[in-house]
Amino acid sequence: MEQATLLMMRQVVEAEAAGQQRVFALVLGPVRTRLVDSGDPDWVSADQVGAIAVAASAAAAVGGREIRLRSQAEADAALAVLQGDQPIRTGAVVAVSTMEPKNGRREDLLEVLAELAPQIRAEPGCLHYSVHRPRGDADGPLLVIQRFASIEAFTEHSASVADQIPRIVAFLATPPMPPTLFEPVPQSALIDGVGNGEKGHVCRGS
Repeated sequence: MEQATLLMMRQVVEAEAAGQQRVFALVLGPVRTRLVDSGDPDWVSADQVGAIAVAASAAAAVGGREIRLRSQAEADAALAVLQGDQPIRTGAVVAVSTMEPKNGRREDLLEVLAELAPQIRAEPGCLHYSVHRPRGDADGPLLVIQRFASIEAFTEHSASVADQIPRIVAFLATPPMPPTLFEPVPQSALIDGVGNGEKGHVCRGS
């Protein structure tokens, strides 16, 4: 109800401005902040919200509008519209790694990962860093999920932690594999079918 009120206020203010001022409304989903950084990797960050607000202010050729920021794909699309012919930044990437600890060395591995966490999270391009374990399996592999603002930021991160890799490898049962990198699926693909021509479907609650 609060968001609906704000959207109505935007329309009223825009009508009263009669074209003299542009009025934007940012429609937000969950937002990751410094205090809440453990949410879904697809949530937008507080820094992204700020960057889009600045871009909207600077985009004199773009009229006032509602800007929906409920996912990374929507944030990237909003920047593309607001920046116009300016270079669009590289999309965010998610890096996923699986680590199989040696017998009896799991806690040692976790200790190293915990030690590195503040350093990694403080990197300018880091949007998310978390370590996960299998539910109900205290001795299973660890899953490391990281999200960076761009592939360039991920490359810089890899270089900054390269000297720590031997410490991690010492506690692994098998040599580490390069992390798998993921990028957002275009919103159009989610609507029209992911590259296979299938029509989209709408899921409705009963």
